Amino acid sequence: MAIGSTYGVMAKRKGGRVLNPSPEYVLREYYAAWSQVDTEAALRYCTRGVIYELLLPRDVVDFGGEARGKHRMRRTLNAMLRDFEVIAIRPQCIVALGNQGRAQVAFRFRHRQSGLELDGVLRHEVVFELGRIACMREYHDVERFRAFMRLTDVSEARRKCSADG
Repeated sequence: MAIGSTYGVMAKRKGGRVLNPSPEYVLREYYAAWSQVDTEAALRYCTRGVIYELLLPRDVVDFGGEARGKHRMRRTLNAMLRDFEVIAIRPQCIVALGNQGRAQVAFRFRHRQSGLELDGVLRHEVVFELGRIACMREYHDVERFRAFMRLTDVSEARRKCSADG
């Protein structure tokens, strides 16, 4: 039986399981889960040995870098959620060919401690194995992210000064 996904990409379902999902289907469902801040649902679209590379230096965010395996990817995503509230995740462009895919995703995050918001477009390069994400590289504008994190430090300092004074 053919089914539609959250975004209308078709896949075949047998006994509650999607058979041979297309890369587009997998990415759209991953983003749908992540936009609902459902880490476990998002991780269901990844292989057990997934490699997740968040290409932000650790001097910018402590959760940047490479995570190997679902348990480490979970830890990275949860660390991101510790510092940021996800306000919006909207895939703008998903292109897949064979076992590789690319996506542009509009995002809006709120820094939990400062209350400041960061928005922009991130990019993913993805490799698929057997209908799941095996490797995902996430690209951000590093200098923009770095400047934002400096703003959160200033915002925190001001808040502390006004509380003290």
